[in-house]
Amino acid sequence: MTTATRITLARFFFVPPLVVAVCGATWWPERAVALRLGAIALFVVASATDFLDGYVARRFGQHTRLGAALDPLADKVLLGAAIWSIWACRAAYDPVPLWYPVVVSANDAVLGLGYLAVRSRIDPGRFRAMPWGKVATAGQMLVVCWLLLRLPHVGVLMPIAGALTAASGAAYVVRAVRLMGALNKSRVQGLL
Repeated sequence: MTTATRITLARFFFVPPLVVAVCGATWWPERAVALRLGAIALFVVASATDFLDGYVARRFGQHTRLGAALDPLADKVLLGAAIWSIWACRAAYDPVPLWYPVVVSANDAVLGLGYLAVRSRIDPGRFRAMPWGKVATAGQMLVVCWLLLRLPHVGVLMPIAGALTAASGAAYVVRAVRLMGALNKSRVQGLL
């Protein structure tokens, strides 16, 4: 197992303590500030591993199929756990409308199921991360940090991140449909 893949796997281990810290701010209000600060520290370090694993993979030629599959999954688990925990334990945070975690989770579900369906027919190397996906993930990470720090104007930031997430999902679906169409067209031409 490569170093880049180990860094990706480490992101999964941040999820349970992050959920406890996020929800702990509601469960133990007398420690809310310390728990929120702990949650933001955990989230920032976990998010940094997303950039670090990519850097290590590129710098040292450690691209693997396992790493390529685990990296987006780790992002989705980390962000989903953070967003749903903040929503569920909202007494310690600014209100998060239900539509936001639903949009993020629905997008992740569509992309995950689509990836599984497409990867059986297309080389996963042809289905790489798109700039829209990276921008949407960065926007979601920013929203989580904003919420954990209880900064103002999150009501403006969430619709922007939600729109970026929806646009990213649409771009991936269009790309998958085009790849599948090209694959089917080449198969038909091969039969003629």
